[in-house]
Amino acid sequence: MPSSGSPSRLPCSNQRVRHRAPCRRSRGTGSAHATSSVRADSSGSPPPYPAQAEVFPRIDHDGPATLWAQVAADIDADVTAGILSRGSRLPTELELAEIYGVARGTVRRAVADLAERGVVVVVHGRGTFIAATG
Repeated sequence: MPSSGSPSRLPCSNQRVRHRAPCRRSRGTGSAHATSSVRADSSGSPPPYPAQAEVFPRIDHDGPATLWAQVAADIDADVTAGILSRGSRLPTELELAEIYGVARGTVRRAVADLAERGVVVVVHGRGTFIAATG
């Protein structure tokens, strides 16, 4: 039977039950369910993907083309234009999803398409890199 003394469990707003550990989504930021954002590191260097600083949408969410195809085409265009250099690392799936305003599965499908075409190389546990030859 639960005691009526001081609560030993921390409430989590994303679940109906109370549990001992703080919500894993808050990650100790002090705010409930802080959302992640893509930003430059503390050294002041620019973000890993130049497109992050742009304020206009990179894809047409309401257009007839599938979102994953638009994301893949945009990344491919950046590689072709030299914005992304050969051998450089792409941002994580979550960061790309935030950049393009799409779901992680959409980014995953776009990256799979790029890997199939030889534009990128996916190294499990390390990341996704622009292929040395395209």
